[in-house]
Amino acid sequence: MESDLTPILMLGVGGSILGLVGLLERRGQSWMSPTAILAILFAVGALGVAVAGQSPMVCAIASGLAVIGLLARTVQRFPESCGRLTKAMFGAHRLQAAAVLTAAPLLALAWSFHHWSAAFGPELEEAHSSNVDKRIEELPVSNRAAQTDRGRAIPLYSGVYRDATDADLRFDEQRMGQQMVLRAIRTSAPDPNSNCHGWVFTGGRFYVKPQSIAVILEDNGYEFVTEPRSGDAVIYRNSAGRIIHSGIVRMCEHDVILVESKWGALGRYLHSPADQVYATSWAYYRSARSGHIIVGDWSQPTSDPFQNLRIFSQAIH
Repeated sequence: MESDLTPILMLGVGGSILGLVGLLERRGQSWMSPTAILAILFAVGALGVAVAGQSPMVCAIASGLAVIGLLARTVQRFPESCGRLTKAMFGAHRLQAAAVLTAAPLLALAWSFHHWSAAFGPELEEAHSSNVDKRIEELPVSNRAAQTDRGRAIPLYSGVYRDATDADLRFDEQRMGQQMVLRAIRTSAPDPNSNCHGWVFTGGRFYVKPQSIAVILEDNGYEFVTEPRSGDAVIYRNSAGRIIHSGIVRMCEHDVILVESKWGALGRYLHSPADQVYATSWAYYRSARSGHIIVGDWSQPTSDPFQNLRIFSQAIH
């Protein structure tokens, strides 16, 4: 999986190099100048990224830099063959290079500021997380091992509740119930053994951090699908694209989709994709493998996921 910083670095560093090379370039050089060579390298890189099916954003930025470099060099070398608008945009050689050199790092800086502000700013999951969730300490599990199908290790954690009581859990359930009146069905009682990701990918045995989910999706053969089926994984993301919640499609009939997911320290709930308190953006993923549980030194779960079915009313008691 690509790093969130890769497109930003491509824009800032790549654009700066293109602009600097353009400024240092002498007039009268052949068409195959340093600017043209650099633009061709950007084009080849974009093609390689596209063929590999990797980051669309990196591909778009590299393609854009290639187009800017090649157009600028073509206009400089063959001005009589270019239209008036094209010459006006790309004909002033040093002005154009200076604009690229200035604009690329500024745009990258603004993009990075937006990215980190969105990633670490107040999120839905923070605003709506339960009081008990905020008092969970996730401790690394050293006596159990888990890995993806490609052998990459997935860290496991156990949740330790600090100063949380049954009354706290009941209060949190009641608060969540008031937000989701008649829009969610509880399928299990609160369970301190796992979070939402741990329920999906370890069968409810451990906590799995959101940072590991992208690795699991990549290594275990998951593919994005637009038409979900029962058993598909549902991945929720915030405005910065960061994974914050996950669940499993339980029903998909006549345009009605029901998802089951675990809500932090609380239990599991059956709901429509939108009827949860974490995010407004989600996507469905499917893998040819049997089930979602990652490879680990444990056996498959045998419990019925629909046990203790209970409908939310005005509040949960």
